[in-house]
Amino acid sequence: MATSTAEGPGQTILVIEEEERVARLVTWALGLAGFDVTTAADGRQGLTLAHERTFKLVILDLLLRDIDGLAAVDGIRSRRPDQEIMILSALNDVRSKVRCLDLGVCDYITKPFELSELVARVQLRLRERGRTDRDRFLRRNGCELDLQRRTVTAGTETIRLTAREFVLLECMMRSSGKVCTREELHENVWGYTFDPSTNILDVYVGRLRGKLGHSCIQTIRNVGYAFVGPETSAAQHDLDIEPRAVSVDLDVDDRGQPRRLRLASSTTYGFSTTFRQSSSLRLNIS
Repeated sequence: MATSTAEGPGQTILVIEEEERVARLVTWALGLAGFDVTTAADGRQGLTLAHERTFKLVILDLLLRDIDGLAAVDGIRSRRPDQEIMILSALNDVRSKVRCLDLGVCDYITKPFELSELVARVQLRLRERGRTDRDRFLRRNGCELDLQRRTVTAGTETIRLTAREFVLLECMMRSSGKVCTREELHENVWGYTFDPSTNILDVYVGRLRGKLGHSCIQTIRNVGYAFVGPETSAAQHDLDIEPRAVSVDLDVDDRGQPRRLRLASSTTYGFSTTFRQSSSLRLNIS
């Protein structure tokens, strides 16, 4: 049976939770904060409510007896792509979290949890949802990012992205006209420093090109990537590549001729040279 509180300024929340005690505590805490809360005791009832009524936020437990929690997330977002969903679950493994984020959930809270933290996160997510259109949309070179619905529109086509693809595209679009270095993208999208042995960035750029068109993103060899958009070819854009100071180690062969150039970033480049003992070394980095 679905239950509902009728207090609050129209900020409606659906809680899909089979544990009666948890559902009661969450409803009580959110009600005190001024939210209008509806609860569903199983997944199918929750899906029906999410399809038939409009909620600012859906809070969903993944461990439902009658339906798979991930299937419930996908079922809600397939009918309402802009629906904000927050996961509240005992599953705390990284794989479950990543799968949910890729499906577009806005937050993931593991059990046990503090009611005060839950309320604070709900308030934060709903404040973010209340952005003005000026803050909600990011438009560059024929592409429009909807920061609320987490979609991208190129021309007249709306394209669904995974959470990681969306963040990567947003980083590059915010730096439109400039080159995003591999180091910057690794740090801003994945949260760790650049590892030259991984190709995860290239994989995700390939996925974006597959969805948006290959010419949307230009490769700046040995530096990074630049978003140029679908309307204009990469060659028509003047890209700002900032000069970078690097330390250099030069390997030479037995005849004293240069062979390899190693930069401080630990990236190794092949190059051709004109080398004379009495002149400076001219490097053509490839």
